[in-house]
Amino acid sequence: MANYDIETKDIFLYEKEEAQKSSDSQIYKELISIIKPIIANHDTPVFDRTQTKNYGIALKSLLAQENENKKESLNIFEWRGECFSYSKNEHIIQPDNIKPDFAFLFALKLRQFRENLIGLDPFLSYQVKTNFQADIKAFMYFLQRVYVAHDQLFGAASQKFKETIDLWEKKYNQEQSDTQLQKDLNWTRIEVSLTNDQVRAYFSFLYLEKNNLGIPYLEKADVEKLLAFGFKVPPQPLPKKLQLNLTPQHRKSILEICVYILFDKYAINLKNKLPFLQFLAFQFEPFEKYQSPEELKKWSKNFTPQKLNTQSLPFKIQVYLDKIKSS
Repeated sequence: MANYDIETKDIFLYEKEEAQKSSDSQIYKELISIIKPIIANHDTPVFDRTQTKNYGIALKSLLAQENENKKESLNIFEWRGECFSYSKNEHIIQPDNIKPDFAFLFALKLRQFRENLIGLDPFLSYQVKTNFQADIKAFMYFLQRVYVAHDQLFGAASQKFKETIDLWEKKYNQEQSDTQLQKDLNWTRIEVSLTNDQVRAYFSFLYLEKNNLGIPYLEKADVEKLLAFGFKVPPQPLPKKLQLNLTPQHRKSILEICVYILFDKYAINLKNKLPFLQFLAFQFEPFEKYQSPEELKKWSKNFTPQKLNTQSLPFKIQVYLDKIKSS
């Protein structure tokens, strides 16, 4: 199983091998200076004074190597009169990701994927969950900081790394959106006297009709995802809402009017406007300011034929009412 953790032993062994291949050992030396205190402050010395016979002789023998390179060839180092091993592993986790040293160690782990960019996706997915509590914004900001500070570590592969990370971010956000939608049992059905197919037929105007620039209000795939589980409301506002393709001539009121017409003609309970308003406020970015109970209550007073000009639609809504009958 691949190792996606940030661990001192793993990074040490990789960079030691890289240093042996190259005449430039600056990265390796910087790594050594960082992980020595980490290991010494968290691990036990190679020898236990209370258990090892002739402790002083054994320690002196190890530390009497002619130079530091020979010590490192044995994967050992001296720290404040004690002998420690680079082979002792330290797993670097939160809250260390706020420290510069973590960014450097993360960059070194990241560069292990230079020849295996396909393996970068599962590594990033693992890290955003384990070290960043699935906060994608914080994680992407951290990655940007890593690149600013340590771009030179990736060499010729630097641009490919950036492109791969950008693609991963889009994929991750999409997966999170899908996961949110799949929490079907927590969603509330909007009570209308229509089947799911009839609801989909009605809302097809979102991708069949276009604004004055010739662009559909939504892509068909987005509409299908919106109604994947039927005409329902999520338990809370979605973190990533749908963005309509609006213009000054084609405003958000178009969708509001269409939802009102559906409410007026097919709602089981005409006194309960709330789920219809939540359908808009919880899932569409132009309506997100109405998410709170107070705003929804105010909005409901304007969700009426007197306040909404149902004759102002730039297309014939009857076409889609007819689709309901034929579905």
